Parts: sequence; C-alpha cells; structure tokens
Amino acid sequence: MGRIIGNIEMENPLDLKDWFCHLCYVFNLLKASHMFIAPGSDEIDVGAIQNTFPKFETLHIERVSPRQSKNVLEAFYQDVEVLKINSNPFGKNDPLYRKILIQNYDNLHLGCLPPREKFELNDLLMCNSISINYHTTQNFKGINQFLKLWMKGCNPRLRELCISQRNLNPEDVLKGVRGSKNIPEEEDIIHNNEVLPRGYHDVLPSVAIEIWRFDGTKAAVCMIGGTFWLLVENN
Repeated sequence: MGRIIGNIEMENPLDLKDWFCHLCYVFNLLKASHMFIAPGSDEIDVGAIQNTFPKFETLHIERVSPRQSKNVLEAFYQDVEVLKINSNPFGKNDPLYRKILIQNYDNLHLGCLPPREKFELNDLLMCNSISINYHTTQNFKGINQFLKLWMKGCNPRLRELCISQRNLNPEDVLKGVRGSKNIPEEEDIIHNNEVLPRGYHDVLPSVAIEIWRFDGTKAAVCMIGGTFWLLVENN
C-alpha cells in the first residue's frame, strides 16, 4: 500500500522485508529474535512474514482471531524455541494442536483458554517442553496425578512447570505423594539462579515440599495462593 499526499496515492517502493532491513541498518541489529503477533495483526500476510523473518527464537501470539492465530502457528511452530499463545485456536482433536504440544520447546506458555478449550492432564503428559506455563480461570484437576506420574518417569525433559488457576488445595495436590519432605518457609527455593518468592506473609502463605523421581532426580513443589510450581533440579 502506498502513502497518500492530498488526493494522490503515492507508490511505496518498500515491502515488509525492505523496511525490516532498513530498520536493522538504522538500529544496528543483526536479526529479529522475537515475533509478537498482537491485536490488529489479523490482516498481515503470513507469507510476507515468512519471507522477511525466516527464523526467530520467540513467537508470541496474543488476542488475534483464531484464523490468523492458526495461520501463524502453522507457519512457525516448528522453528521457534519459545512459544506463547494467549488462546488455543484449535479444536480438541486437531492434529496440529497435538504436534505443537510435542515440540521440544525451551518454553511453552499457554494463556487463559476458555472452558471449551481446556488444557487437561493428557495434554500436559504429551508436552515435551523444558518449561511449561499454563494460566486458567478454571481449575486444572490433574496436578496430583501428574506429580505421581512425574515421579515414575513421565515428561523427562521438564524442568519447570507453573500452573496458575482459581484456587489450590495443598492437601488434594499432595494426597498420596510419597517420599516427600517439607521445605521450611524461611528456606529459599532457588531455581535457575533465581529465588522463588515464598508468599506474602499471612495473606498468601506458601506450602513447599521436596519430592524425588524414581531415578533420584529431586524437585521442589511449591504452592502459593492459586499458583503451583514444580521446579526440577538440573542434573
């Protein structure tokens, strides 16, 4: 599309790739590392994006139409290291949805999916990502069962799982989880050189324990308010 001067539309000689190369030159950038598909991006040509940005590390899709979200995912889901999706545009039995879950991402972030698009235990068990973040306005009912299955060997690549939901009952989450010990509230939980916040005094007290996988791998389980963490010790 050209620019309009008065009533005359002037031809724009630069396409998306030309503009990107120009901006890289101006700001001394080597390449794009993060693609953010934001509201207002529904009419952007995915083919032009592919031609301009053949490879980048992070793809973040937020509040665009299901059609455009699916188009972008189909084009790039295999080539990124970090994938952040605000909502799932696929039906429950869509094969591409399953293909996305089993990708070897460094980070997979799933946003507040509506009730008809629930992320369930079987979906979590399919995930092959190192770090998984899931936010829901409902409750994820499979945490207890997932912990038991993790201790038996499921999701071997997983190093961090965070589930934020409406509320958590620590007794239900830890029911039948064996071989655990409490982590005192005054003891820091450190993961990837960062200290996990342990709650907000009496407002949101935390519950934290250590558990072990069958092969001796140690992990910390922490619950604060409606947020659950599984933090696996690096070998």
